[in-house]
Amino acid sequence: MDLQQLLPSGVDFGSILSGLEQLCCYHLHTQRPDGTFISSCLVGFAHMGHPVPHLFSALVTRAGGSYISALQSHQVVAITWACAKLGHHDQQLFTRLLWRAVAVQRSLLPHSVSLLLWAAGRVQHPVDPRAVSQLLQVWKQSGISQASAELAAVRGQHIANLLYGLIRLGQLQQQRSWVMRWLLPLVMQKLDDLQPVGVAIVLTA
Repeated sequence: MDLQQLLPSGVDFGSILSGLEQLCCYHLHTQRPDGTFISSCLVGFAHMGHPVPHLFSALVTRAGGSYISALQSHQVVAITWACAKLGHHDQQLFTRLLWRAVAVQRSLLPHSVSLLLWAAGRVQHPVDPRAVSQLLQVWKQSGISQASAELAAVRGQHIANLLYGLIRLGQLQQQRSWVMRWLLPLVMQKLDDLQPVGVAIVLTA
């Protein structure tokens, strides 16, 4: 159902979204902006495919200060994914987000790393290989294997997102030994869970 149909007559949904974007911008300019509020709004905008250039510009402005370094792991993942999904590209912002993810990697889950690398691959900014290697440690130290109980929580799309990111970032060759020895065997356990585009990514790898 079109959300516009749920609104009272004469109320424009686009105006509501624009007002929310302005509210987020105002919030970002406060002394201590709430990372959860901003990341949640960005995810909502991304799911609706509604570009937010003013909010993105405000976020880029705050990227040079302490805002990014105060984000929690789930907020970093949400903001990075949403910006990439909406096509908002800024190399400085993405670089700081990825290094913040490295700083909080102990609280990241494997599928979160997959989303981060998918997002980085989508925007295709140059990424420090050291950041990629450190983020991959979340997968490598997760205890997930073909015989582990943790495998049940892994979706085929998580693996496809990870491979997509490595391919697009030009990091697949550096990680090929680990991918061939450890990651691709997991794919064989999750073939039924892969969408066609995921199968294509796996075949490319």
